[in-house]
Amino acid sequence: MKIKLGQFEMLNYALAGLCRLDLPRPASHKIADFIVKQFEDENSIFTKERIKICEKYADRDESGNIIYLSTGKNYQIITQKAEWDKEIAEYFEKEIEFDFIPMIESDLGNDKIKPEILIILKKCGFLI
Repeated sequence: MKIKLGQFEMLNYALAGLCRLDLPRPASHKIADFIVKQFEDENSIFTKERIKICEKYADRDESGNIIYLSTGKNYQIITQKAEWDKEIAEYFEKEIEFDFIPMIESDLGNDKIKPEILIILKKCGFLI
């Protein structure tokens, strides 16, 4: 299964949604194995690389310190926005390959699942 890095955060959200459900044991086991054996490592790499790109283009004050938006969480990127947009878009187009056989929707049992989670899982190839 291949996904683009741009889909990574959406897949993270969808997997978190699945983890809150009472799924049949085989589905729970398959999802847990995927998260522990593959997804967590790739998520860590993805996050570190994204932060590096953001810090590279983040605006800085006179002392060279990064300027954050008023929320205190996001970097302010105004001065080099076009360059940042280009590099982050290129980064998000890269693909990651996971060793995962897609699940069939019926494997998830009869629990209620938000449509947005199903859409994300189908778009990422996690669910057929």
